[in-house]
Amino acid sequence: MRWQWLLFLAAALALTAEGCAWPEPYVYRLQEFDRGLETFGKEPANIKSVGICYNKKNATPERIAEMAKAECAKSGKVARYSHQKRLECPITTPMEAVYLCETQSTLSQWPLSPSPLPR
Repeated sequence: MRWQWLLFLAAALALTAEGCAWPEPYVYRLQEFDRGLETFGKEPANIKSVGICYNKKNATPERIAEMAKAECAKSGKVARYSHQKRLECPITTPMEAVYLCETQSTLSQWPLSPSPLPR
């Protein structure tokens, strides 16, 4: 009887652990699900910055930089790394990389960092 209980417990833990994979990085939009806003469900026309929520376990700095670059390109701008925040995003993706979306002329006034994210 005890072995059956242990076998059941092991199977339950295995099934539970499989559903706990680290989520992929994603673009964080503040109040994205606030239906009261006029911008609900619409892509922003002119973005000034973009935040990428990620977990260090499964995200690379290059991938995060590419995501920010693609998001800023929607407004015809270039992404420049600004800073990093902790615990602004959900607990499974506790880090947020913030990139400024700037025009080429503004970008030339700022020095570029050699790495998309600090390691």
